[in-house]
Amino acid sequence: MGMYKIDTLIHSTASGNISNSPSGNFFIGRKRYELTNHLGNVMATVTDRKLNTTGGNGLGPEIKNVYDYYAFGSHEPNRVFAKQRCVTDYDTTLGSPIDSDSFDDVSISGSTAYSNFTWETLGTANFNENCNNSNDFPDLVVCSNNLGGVETTFSGYTTGEVYHLQFDFFAWESTDCYYIDGEGCIDGQGITIEVYDSALALTHTQTLSTGVAQGFYFTAPSSSFKIKITYSNYYASWKRCCLLIDNVVISSTSINSQVACLKDKYRYGFNGMEKDDEVKGESNSLDFGARMYDSRLGRWLSLDKYYKEYIPISAYVFTINNPIKFVDADGNVVVDEQRRPVTITITKNNDGSYSASFALKDGGAVSEKFMENGGRLINTLIQIETGRKLIEIADKHKDQIEIKIRADKHPDGRLGETVDLIDKNGNILGSKVLIYEGSIDKIIDGDSEQAQEYKFYNLDKDQRVARTGAHELHHATSEDDLNVRKVEKRKLTSEEHEPAKNAGKVAAMEFGEKNKEKK
Repeated sequence: MGMYKIDTLIHSTASGNISNSPSGNFFIGRKRYELTNHLGNVMATVTDRKLNTTGGNGLGPEIKNVYDYYAFGSHEPNRVFAKQRCVTDYDTTLGSPIDSDSFDDVSISGSTAYSNFTWETLGTANFNENCNNSNDFPDLVVCSNNLGGVETTFSGYTTGEVYHLQFDFFAWESTDCYYIDGEGCIDGQGITIEVYDSALALTHTQTLSTGVAQGFYFTAPSSSFKIKITYSNYYASWKRCCLLIDNVVISSTSINSQVACLKDKYRYGFNGMEKDDEVKGESNSLDFGARMYDSRLGRWLSLDKYYKEYIPISAYVFTINNPIKFVDADGNVVVDEQRRPVTITITKNNDGSYSASFALKDGGAVSEKFMENGGRLINTLIQIETGRKLIEIADKHKDQIEIKIRADKHPDGRLGETVDLIDKNGNILGSKVLIYEGSIDKIIDGDSEQAQEYKFYNLDKDQRVARTGAHELHHATSEDDLNVRKVEKRKLTSEEHEPAKNAGKVAAMEFGEKNKEKK
């Protein structure tokens, strides 16, 4: 939020106020933006850099990656693009000298030719002016009041070849030509070396400091080219700057180059999951969090820990074999493109038994019902009439119902309980059915009413869990029970508890009849 204040100073560069020169770095091209489809598949990535379009008609995005997938997630051949970044590594080796100059013990005046080079003075420079003492300075010495230097032309070289120019030079200030080792008169830029082609177009510029064996690499712009050596004097006319140049050598070079290209690899791909490309190749192995997935097989590589929710389907099958409609959010739960978990459909088999298959149903009431291990309870309950009615009511109920079977015991020894399902903001979404299998196992050998039922009806482990589940699902779906818990906010009386008890007893009886039929 902001406030509008007329005639109020919010920024000033005056002393004591905030600086008007904030510093920092901003890098273009490092951000990545995903373009995904309804399943979360990363179809392309772009950066925050804008590029000129073909023909210069505007700006377009910088595309880094483009992907197209088969239904189960492996890349389609020739339909994948990754932008490459190539780097050339040069290894340069000096060859034998081609030309060299030594100015030792040579008297210099005006424009003078030495060996293969002809040096000319530039600006206010003169050869050996006020420094003409061949005993002290036997080499090429150039002096000037302000700006000066020398130039020479080289001929007979190969255009495009890389050469190395090397020489010694020192500078000192002088009124009577005494020598001071250092850079007393050369300005902070040192000296400038410039290379010109035969048409006098500048092709290379290099700045060097004083010292022995100073040099640089350059590419010959033509068979004949000119090199200028210039410098700027700190001082005006009252002091002179002298520059000594010696041991000028041009050498041939041999260059070995290696080009390394790296493709831009984006970490995420099919279903928006992270790729593990080290062993199986690009996008063939994906990390969903709970499990690893092989997109070539369309199968998980490990068992689904919630496999009992999907009993009619293999625990290794990906998205119930329908990857175009469904996705697996984390390797545990199958959801649709809106990230709504898949719920259950009950089918009667030819032999009279019932199976549960999983598909989406309209409405938000089914969105989170059977996420955890409730599938085990559902697949057991649907084998009896009472159970099918309870599942149908729960599936169509306006509230959200979550089922969870716990392996531990309840502190009070109870076999199950139904509590409010509350979100992180404290809102009641529906009911949470908890079944304590540890408590159920503990009473098997006891004398309680339920323990006697277990023995009388010969209930197996899943049927014992389903008997308690029928009891608790009645609490979760009965409007009378919900009114007591949510509106009146009290516990059920013994009389109000009877219908739920009866639901559990009837379920046990029907399981017993099924077990007799099997015998």
